[in-house]
Amino acid sequence: MASKDNKDTAEDAKRKFKEGEMRENPIARGLKLLAGMDTDHAFEENGKGFNKIDTELGHALANKETLTYEELKTAKTILRKYKAQLGANLYLEVINFTPSKKSDKEKQENMSAIYKTRFNLDGFHYAEFSDDGQFRFLKYRYSSFEVVDSVEVPDPEDPEKEYTVVPAPQIAQTKKDRILQEEETEPVKFPGKPQRYDSEYGLFNEIRGFIHTYVELRPDDEIVLSLYTLKAILFDALKDSSFPFVHMIAPYGKGKSRLLTVLCELTPYGFYAIDIKSAPLKRVSELYKVILFVDEKGQMDQETSAIINAKYNRNSIVLNASTEIQSGFSSIIGYSIYGPMLLAGREPFKDDAIESKSLQINMDYPLNREDIPRKIKGKIYEAYIAKARELRSKLLQFRINWHDKINNVQPSEFLKKYEDKTEPRLFEVISFFEDLIEIIPEIKPEITKVLEDQIIRNVEVARGTPNGIIAETVLSKIDSGEDQCEYTINGKAHTGIYLTSIYEDIGENYKQRAGRILSALGIKTDRPRVEFTRKTQDRMETYKKKISVVRIPDDKKLNELKSRYDPEYMKAILSSIFKAQQAIVDEQDEQDEQRGTPHKKK
Repeated sequence: MASKDNKDTAEDAKRKFKEGEMRENPIARGLKLLAGMDTDHAFEENGKGFNKIDTELGHALANKETLTYEELKTAKTILRKYKAQLGANLYLEVINFTPSKKSDKEKQENMSAIYKTRFNLDGFHYAEFSDDGQFRFLKYRYSSFEVVDSVEVPDPEDPEKEYTVVPAPQIAQTKKDRILQEEETEPVKFPGKPQRYDSEYGLFNEIRGFIHTYVELRPDDEIVLSLYTLKAILFDALKDSSFPFVHMIAPYGKGKSRLLTVLCELTPYGFYAIDIKSAPLKRVSELYKVILFVDEKGQMDQETSAIINAKYNRNSIVLNASTEIQSGFSSIIGYSIYGPMLLAGREPFKDDAIESKSLQINMDYPLNREDIPRKIKGKIYEAYIAKARELRSKLLQFRINWHDKINNVQPSEFLKKYEDKTEPRLFEVISFFEDLIEIIPEIKPEITKVLEDQIIRNVEVARGTPNGIIAETVLSKIDSGEDQCEYTINGKAHTGIYLTSIYEDIGENYKQRAGRILSALGIKTDRPRVEFTRKTQDRMETYKKKISVVRIPDDKKLNELKSRYDPEYMKAILSSIFKAQQAIVDEQDEQDEQRGTPHKKK
């Protein structure tokens, strides 16, 4: 051990180490600390530095510029003996340090690799697929493609350096699972080799048939989900600012989880999750650009709202504070998680602004079909997986066929009739399928009812939110003429509804929020002096009193509220649209008959 005469030298070495060597790993730091105190190589015993057994090897390891994996393991074993000399903090770092088998060269090679599933480069599109278990890229444009294993891209900051873009590996529980191929599950549903299909309408019917085989749904909902699947495979190719999500609502036991599982299995890059707020989910969404399926999504809070908005809005990102902030590096990380999402839950979100961004699937109805398998296992499971993989391959071909054409499809005139009659956000949702309606014109006879059902469902869900409950109460008071008064503000006459009467109808749960919600709805409140009449002992007298009222809005605002929160109003509007369309068809028929050329109905 080091002698007492060398005390100052040892202390200087310790101080120099702490100030100058903090960037090394804790094993190297520990070795240099002990070697700095052990200047006489354990010639005398005084409790400083290495002991006689460790001193030769300890100094040899401390003097090396780099340590191999085996040397790090050996050094860690040695350092465990010197807890008091290392100090509590450094000792804890040493104990928790896990040596890596990778060399510096290997680490550098890893850092130059970029993992991707889909990207664009030099006018070509790349999409990852599973080629009999090996992940590769399809390089394609204008419906033709070739297969590549990786792509070299130059470093924009260093022309002499290149990065290699490689397919992202499947998510696996352990490395052993990948080596031994023992993990049969596919967390991310990669497509196989592209497979041709007969027609877009034929592919649509195959998807619908697969859903119908395993889940009991209304026919309209089968159509919505089949179209959504087709659109989802192209989401990153679309020049669009938003992508609606699907919200499946039903009580326990109605098949929500089965439906999510089936849809995820047939969807390329599908990913099934049970926690929308899981931190790794943000990374998975960004790396794999997954189509996200979330079971039992929970209730709305600030984080859930942020994630849903980031999925819906192309320009939104989810921010995380980096753990490297203490090291002086960039402290903020932004995750782009935009894209398709299907949520299942037992009740709507209590926020109609969120619900208005969704297509609604209501599964609260009796289940009567007996041809649906109770369990998907054995031969049924094998057929189910095989067909799902076939559909993923065909959907990849659909992506190849339409990636460069989808944004050139002319907007459908078919939906124009709804534009002026529905709330703007709602029209944005129902017009989501306008390009597919033109790509698959065969669905036009069915799609009218589907879209109109979506309009009514969306309004019904909005009516059940806090905003909807208060809006419906105001509209009801206006229609009945109850609890109203006349008043004047700045010489202008208004009609209002007593705010106390609205409190009585909405109950205590919403009373505290009523003012904020009325403001959000664009409904004004006033506190005028209102004239009342009261009876005294011998006569009636009038008096004025300040009272809070809800000002009845103009007709434009009323129609806006009704189109968002009044299902019966929207049913009447849709009926009038149908009658107007039918009148046009009848007139065309009459004109054609007069010419002797019968009109052919579409």
